[in-house]
Amino acid sequence: MGISMRGMQAFRWMSTFPDFMDKAMPIDGSPHMTSFDLLQWQTHHDIVKMMQAGGMHQAKIAVILSRVGLLTLFTPEYFVEQVPATGLDQFVRDSDASYTSFDVTDYVSQLEAMIDHDLIGDTDESITEFVRKVAADVLIMAHRKITWLTGAQSTRFQGARCAIF
Repeated sequence: MGISMRGMQAFRWMSTFPDFMDKAMPIDGSPHMTSFDLLQWQTHHDIVKMMQAGGMHQAKIAVILSRVGLLTLFTPEYFVEQVPATGLDQFVRDSDASYTSFDVTDYVSQLEAMIDHDLIGDTDESITEFVRKVAADVLIMAHRKITWLTGAQSTRFQGARCAIF
């Protein structure tokens, strides 16, 4: 079981060791990046690298990443449903505070791993081949209001149970 990047790792284990697990449950993870995922993560990567090259302190980079994350993590509809305009300032302050121990160098390494993460390619044939070789019972869970995982791609996994919530 894994959430987010660990969900990607669950797919990696299924691919690398198809007979190892009896059950697997990637949550908000994907076996490969879509064009939107790649655009999003490459943009995060480029923002960090430009700020680092400009000599910006890690704490300031973390605040910018907090704000960019708020723009790219959730769909606009979900954000508006969850955060009233009157509560926006506090929500942003809370998000910024959650990044105080954020290690920008680690984040760049994570971004590079996600950008390179592609276990199956883009074709339905490659997805079908991937599913056939995995012996585990698989439950794929995805939140439809998080932008960085398109639930539609998870539902392409025939033989896996998918829960889009």
